[in-house]
Amino acid sequence: MKNVLLKNGVSIPAIGFGTWTLQGERGYRAFRQAIECGFRHFDTAESYDTEIELGRAIRDSGVAREEFFITSKLPGEFKAYEIAKATLEQSLERLGMDYLDLYIIHAPWPWEEQDSPDWADGNLAAWRAMSEGYKAQKVRAIGLSNFSYADIERIWDRCEIKPMLNQIRLHIGHVAASTVRYCKEHGIAVSAWSPLGGAPLRGKVALPEWVTVKTYAKKYGVTPQQLCLRFAMQYGDIVIGRTGNEKHMLANLAIENFTISDADMLALSQIDPYWQGGEKSLFA
Repeated sequence: MKNVLLKNGVSIPAIGFGTWTLQGERGYRAFRQAIECGFRHFDTAESYDTEIELGRAIRDSGVAREEFFITSKLPGEFKAYEIAKATLEQSLERLGMDYLDLYIIHAPWPWEEQDSPDWADGNLAAWRAMSEGYKAQKVRAIGLSNFSYADIERIWDRCEIKPMLNQIRLHIGHVAASTVRYCKEHGIAVSAWSPLGGAPLRGKVALPEWVTVKTYAKKYGVTPQQLCLRFAMQYGDIVIGRTGNEKHMLANLAIENFTISDADMLALSQIDPYWQGGEKSLFA
């Protein structure tokens, strides 16, 4: 599997397995199946309520812990040093692990207060706790999630250890060009969540059902879902997919078997400029 090298030299598989909504025994079975299919990069979070089952699935798999790349997240509402420090320890305990491969702040703001005042000081306090975990080798890399370039700038010049990754919503129709460009200029890896677009946008059909997406998928001899995942991985660096279906797991891993041309990446990245805000594509 293709790996992406973070700025500190840590290697992360470019195709990850998301755990959101896969709780309990259903999640455990899905994680075991994903491991058997070949996934080694798993993305969890304190708020997903999947850490316990994921940790159990990894232990029961018989595959060495060192072969996995495990990401977890500090909840967006935790904007203080002490709670960030304690929450990292709790995630390690639930997973049954001595270290995480990546720990990230889930959002720059508390989810229920996205329109509230600036949270930069709280993010810096949480970042300090995460940095201490990094220095103590409880975490191999630290990063952010859902941070725009403006959110990153508010902490970049004030932190000792710089963010190594930013996980953002990124898919055809929503490329977040300014944030992706900022991350690439600053050596921050970009991980894409919701590569299939999530719920249909503004009354539209789901992204894999878009006529243009189907047309390009046919050109490359892949499914629309595979085209969407490959686009997100090429536009950023890493893509996180989620499924409980073995056939779809294998299909997700197979996106390494083709490459979208720069010309087609440009065309796909310019779909639905409403989401891009008129920004130029990285492939322009």
